[in-house]
Amino acid sequence: MPPAIQARIDPSDIVQQTIAEAWRCKDQFRGEACDSYLPWLRGILTRVAAANLRRHLGTQSRDADREVEITEILQRTDANLDAIVIASSLGPASAAQHNEQVLALTSAMEKLSADHRNVLIWRHFEDLSHAQIAERLGKSEAAARMLWVRALKSLRAKM
Repeated sequence: MPPAIQARIDPSDIVQQTIAEAWRCKDQFRGEACDSYLPWLRGILTRVAAANLRRHLGTQSRDADREVEITEILQRTDANLDAIVIASSLGPASAAQHNEQVLALTSAMEKLSADHRNVLIWRHFEDLSHAQIAERLGKSEAAARMLWVRALKSLRAKM
């Protein structure tokens, strides 16, 4: 989710809404094994997250910059959904290993300072250039690049 929305939406709220929706819709689950339960839950999670995103974006004033940003977000979301589809086609051991790596990365990212976490998110998840990051931080490009290098070192240490 974009940084402006992250301040409004708590991930634990999304998880709770997903669990509540899954409980309400449990009779609609047509699978017979655990392998089909996870994609069903992912679908609910995707709908809940999209609804929250629409609700919060709908409350902001609209301008051309935000519309472009939403388009970029949707493109990244499509790429993330592709990754989920690929991950779901992995065998159980590979999927478990992948999930462990994601959890380890998430845990390490949470332990970083806000500046380090933001610069890594902007660079690696939002694909911003060092110049764009510098502009967001109000620093020189060289300072933004050094902050990124320090953030990577800190992340490696926490992993």
